[in-house]
Amino acid sequence: MRWPTDPRSLLVAAVAGGLAGCAWSDGEPWARATFDVRATLDLPVARINDDGRWVTTTNQSVDLFAASATVRSATLTFAATGGDASFDPADPPAGYSNCHNGHCHADDGALVDYEDIALELGGVDPGATTTVVVAAVADLLADPSPLPMTPCAGGCTLERGDFATMAVTLDRLVVDGRVFDDTDSGRIDDGGVDVRVELVGPIVVDVPLDGAVTRDTPVDHAFDVTLTIPAQLLDGVDFGGVEITDGRLTDASALITIAANLVEHATLDVTVDR
Repeated sequence: MRWPTDPRSLLVAAVAGGLAGCAWSDGEPWARATFDVRATLDLPVARINDDGRWVTTTNQSVDLFAASATVRSATLTFAATGGDASFDPADPPAGYSNCHNGHCHADDGALVDYEDIALELGGVDPGATTTVVVAAVADLLADPSPLPMTPCAGGCTLERGDFATMAVTLDRLVVDGRVFDDTDSGRIDDGGVDVRVELVGPIVVDVPLDGAVTRDTPVDHAFDVTLTIPAQLLDGVDFGGVEITDGRLTDASALITIAANLVEHATLDVTVDR
């Protein structure tokens, strides 16, 4: 998982989209894919007390009113394979010149490795990505269902190559609830305190992904992606000693702690059906 540039700005989202399928005639893509993307909050039995509240590590518990995640996109990244073995640094292809020491100078000024040029000549884009955009809000307390999605640019076609990672980019995570002190310390009034926790991103949750698009794989690839928000999300925050303004958690240190919990413990489960 990767932090955004400013860890105080976080974003949680779930995305669904489409990729593309394999065809062997000229001008046709190698593969075609679709996505089902879901988001859910994992609250195991061990994290629920006798009052039905979400237990944290600070001896506090939360009566959840609502929880939602806003999804921005899902991205499949490829580790390209193959290439053109006929690439000759002494006779570089159009767009390249002055090949030496393992790289060539591209017309745009970039230094490009021999291997990447060979892959490009072989019709494979090194590190290619396919992104599906979703403008959808997932109810984390409901049974997870596929989110609506917008097809990716270029028809979601896939070239040949090995899968590298699947990533989901999140825009917002919101949790509403009433927090209670489960001790006799008096940190919070007996009736509890209403709090809205909101993280605004972006934040990226990603996982390595096995598989490939080859001449022998089917055209259609269906990616089933489930983002799980962890039960550890609110751990380490003493809601009796933080800044809460108009019912919203505004304490920077507490929000950073929650963001770190999300980054460390959120999971992304991906299955591929061909």
